Amino acid sequence: MKNNTAIDASTLCQTCGMCCDGTLFSYARIYPEELKKVKSQGFNVKRKDRRTTVFTFPCHHLVDNKCSIYADRPKKCSGYFCRLTKQVIRGDKTLEVALEDVQETKADSEWLRENAPTLKGDHKKNLNLRDYLNDYLKVAQELADAKQFPDSHIYYSVRAFEYLKKIDLNFREVTLLQKYANLLQTIHFKQQGNHG
Repeated sequence: MKNNTAIDASTLCQTCGMCCDGTLFSYARIYPEELKKVKSQGFNVKRKDRRTTVFTFPCHHLVDNKCSIYADRPKKCSGYFCRLTKQVIRGDKTLEVALEDVQETKADSEWLRENAPTLKGDHKKNLNLRDYLNDYLKVAQELADAKQFPDSHIYYSVRAFEYLKKIDLNFREVTLLQKYANLLQTIHFKQQGNHG
């Protein structure tokens, strides 16, 4: 098959892995009819609430950035197509451009992981990036409200905001994006109040 966008999308998906490594999601819902199978595959299964069971990310089936059970993965995984994959399927983006977007986003996520400010108990290494950015936001908002926001945190918050814009544009809607925008607006407003 020559120039088949469905094949390109599959190549992109199996090259990326960000939906599986905790970059895009903290968990995925398990459909009741596949709970037994998912448990037998060794997923980290948890109850989210009375009616919802999930498996958490990062997924241990992600090996060398590829799903080791791709042909037999859960329905939630096989049914998920990120925005970038959809753009490739439609022919709006070439595979090459999409792979560049993935590499740039991965580089940003790696920088954010390596430069993550320490939070209470230094648990950053135990969280996926999505959860860490959510926890960091709470601490950053407290610092901003108290007008005790160090420059290093401002830079990290700006980098996180820029990263979240890429995730929102290319992969999935990100509710944290608006919250980081509000944080940066609060910091800017308080700095203006200190200088004006």
